[in-house]
Amino acid sequence: MVSKFLKQCHEGLHSQVKGLTKTLQGLSGDERESVIGRRLVVLTGCGDSLAVASYGVWALLQEGVCAISVSPPDLQRLPLDNSCTVIGVSASGRSISTMRAIEYAKRCGATTVALTDNEQGRINETVDSLWLTNSGVETYDIIPTAPTTCGMAFILGVVGQINPAKYGDDLHVLQRLIDDIWEWAELEGLSISQMIDVNRRVTFVADGPCYVSAELGVMKISESSLTYATSVPTEEFQHYGGLSTKRNDLVIFVTEKRLTAADARFLNILRDVLGLRTYHLHPPETISFTTSMARVIPNVMAIQIGTYYTLVRVDPERKWFRLPHARAFKIY
Repeated sequence: MVSKFLKQCHEGLHSQVKGLTKTLQGLSGDERESVIGRRLVVLTGCGDSLAVASYGVWALLQEGVCAISVSPPDLQRLPLDNSCTVIGVSASGRSISTMRAIEYAKRCGATTVALTDNEQGRINETVDSLWLTNSGVETYDIIPTAPTTCGMAFILGVVGQINPAKYGDDLHVLQRLIDDIWEWAELEGLSISQMIDVNRRVTFVADGPCYVSAELGVMKISESSLTYATSVPTEEFQHYGGLSTKRNDLVIFVTEKRLTAADARFLNILRDVLGLRTYHLHPPETISFTTSMARVIPNVMAIQIGTYYTLVRVDPERKWFRLPHARAFKIY
């Protein structure tokens, strides 16, 4: 038996199967107007939402939109004006830090947007436009999963408005094959959970848009209080990351496609020279995504599921989501 909290986490995790489709169907078609032709688009958020912001930067940059992501306090150091758009990502719509960043952006004259899953969120009261996802979760006091992937899907839908020829097929595949994607993610997640040793460090290694998956992997493990986790780009790991690992630590190598010859050599070095355990995560080849941005989403789902099943295995009576931390720092 697992706790009520973990049951709610699983319900929230599984809700993304329907939530991704509902989210994409909820786009009006006009969302791109908030980002096209802007001098600068800044995306901000905390925790998982900051990773969603990073995903948005990768998506917008590939379509010629000048975009950056920063934490909410750092946003208040930027020289914004009426040629800028600021997108505050907050699944629950209650992040105090993100709301303060939006208030600063409005004082500077910037166009403001809230990307949120909560139609009643406080952040909605202060923005010019609302980008609303529809994950289907009933509470935000759980380990966040579905609102995260739904936020990414929403952004994929926005760049699909900018470049339908490039993203149209992937958006169609994501909706049509979501059950198959979930089935694959569950199997991958179970395999990942069997590799995670809570007494050993976990390092997520990735490049490009896949690095968002690595960032979220760290957040899932940290939010679950499982073990120490870190993320690092592949090249940086080759320079420095190996120095901080110990034999039998786990490296989860995240890519958007199956292994190249260079990738295989990298994993061989991790195993044979550094003595590390390795897991290679990449989207199923049976799902015919054509863009990097679409391929990130299945990887994230698998990592979310893997962390959940690890938590069920090691702490089935867990009753809270970082509650003492949230109260101590008054983040909501």
